[in-house]
Amino acid sequence: MADYEIPNGTSVVDGDGNYNFVVPGDRLLIPSTRTGYITFQNLDGASGNRIIITNTGGQVSIIANNWIGIQIKDSTYIHLDGAGYGGVTYGFDLSEASNSGLYLWNVDYVEADHIICRDSGHGVRLKGSYGFPRDTMYDIYLHHLHVYDIGSSGMYLGDNDDPVSGSAHVDGLEVAYCTVERCGASCIKVKSLLDNGLIHHNILDQAGLDEEQSGSGLVVQLKPGGKGGDIYCNLITNCREYGIHNWSAGETDMYNNIIVDAGLHGLYLQQNQSNCLVYNNTIVDAGDDGLYAASTVSGQCYDNIIVGSANEDIDNNSGSFSVSNNTTGSVASVGFVDPDNNDFHLQSGSASKDAGSESGYAATDYDGVARPQGSDADIGAFEYVEASEVSTKPLPIKGEAYRATFYIFDQDGDLVSGAAGLDSEVSIDGGTFADCTNEATEIATSSGIYYLDLTADEMDGDCIAVIVKTTTTGAKTTPLIFYPVETSDIPVQAAAISDSAVDTLYDEIIEGTLTYRHIRRILLAALAGKSSGGGSPTHRFRDYADSKNRISATVDEDGNRTAITLAGP
Repeated sequence: MADYEIPNGTSVVDGDGNYNFVVPGDRLLIPSTRTGYITFQNLDGASGNRIIITNTGGQVSIIANNWIGIQIKDSTYIHLDGAGYGGVTYGFDLSEASNSGLYLWNVDYVEADHIICRDSGHGVRLKGSYGFPRDTMYDIYLHHLHVYDIGSSGMYLGDNDDPVSGSAHVDGLEVAYCTVERCGASCIKVKSLLDNGLIHHNILDQAGLDEEQSGSGLVVQLKPGGKGGDIYCNLITNCREYGIHNWSAGETDMYNNIIVDAGLHGLYLQQNQSNCLVYNNTIVDAGDDGLYAASTVSGQCYDNIIVGSANEDIDNNSGSFSVSNNTTGSVASVGFVDPDNNDFHLQSGSASKDAGSESGYAATDYDGVARPQGSDADIGAFEYVEASEVSTKPLPIKGEAYRATFYIFDQDGDLVSGAAGLDSEVSIDGGTFADCTNEATEIATSSGIYYLDLTADEMDGDCIAVIVKTTTTGAKTTPLIFYPVETSDIPVQAAAISDSAVDTLYDEIIEGTLTYRHIRRILLAALAGKSSGGGSPTHRFRDYADSKNRISATVDEDGNRTAITLAGP
């Protein structure tokens, strides 16, 4: 594997020309100082050994002033990787392209991620021509893209597969974990999908800002006989036309989607769809029908919440499309937690709770919670979870402020209280250590336990290393390592503990006659209670309420304890 940094003056990287020495496994590095557009063409990696195109030195900001920002054409097994190299979340920021910020043309087995596309005609464009090297493009994976302020479609993927117009179809397309917002036309438009499509965990908002263009959150066209895969766990809001416009002629499964405030139908099933399955979706406040099924659609619609529609909640025009066990009616009647603020989790008293079908439901809900939680699965995109069954793991969250608590020890392994000259430094993903914004502080007085408040920026990495130094003689430097998780909502299952069970634990004898409850009281007195008798033969530590002595210790002239009385009860 070799690395090649692309000079700023190079606008075309050609595997059949000026870069004919590039082989599978090589990396092409675009420096953060680059500003002009660039095309990569005629590059061929290999399965399991792709050619990597990535940023170096920080974020690459390309103001195109051209029809594209970055173009990859006539190439296979390429990974355009902007995954945080140089300490940034999005390695590429592509803007002001008259056609597309990112243009993929005649490509197979291409992955692109952690890229911003903004202020352009399209955010991302995927197009194939008949005859390169066949009439189909295979396996395109787009994820963790932020596309916004786009004149036309945020992502325009595929085209009419017509030999006359010279466009090919797509077999294998995945779009995941992308945010696409404020688009003149549709947020995501997928055309000529032959097979194997996965569109999931995307946030799509404000499609159709240009009234002269079509404006839906997600448009999918699947060719006849194809199996389109799954459309799931997408949040689609504020679209001028449809939330999801599925005009496929093949099979599609749609579940766990949340569609709110579509201008027309929330979910529009058009044309000759066969075996279309629609289940566990939540569709709210559609401007026309919540769900519209054309006369040629076949399949099933069940376990959905479709409410608040201006016309019909479900308008089924097909005798081959069965509709059963859905919640319809007013928004207020469902029992959502906070629908005014788009929180469509169910309250405990919702009639949709435990009312789902006995089989055929999605294995997990929009949040990733396993179904069913109760006697049966719930209707809609969210599964209700009893408050007593949910806990939050005490894990640091990537990109969120975090308080780290730790001890400082001396060379003998004893706690160091009142550590002087504290100096805390942080390193993000192996980068250079830099001074922390805040400094470590001791908890209470003379406890030897300290805390350090790390900022959101200091926690914005996959591996956070902290060292806390002190000038106190004999005290050791304290290292801290954190691996932040990607989300702050990690549900775990835990059994509820009754009050009597808690009392049993607290009243278990630990040593002598002292129970766990007694020891907690004694420790609190030692750490935070008032004390007296310093310099005299008897030292006393009082409880936190200052009502009694919890610890009474008799010491000799050398400070050694000769007797001690503990008052736990």
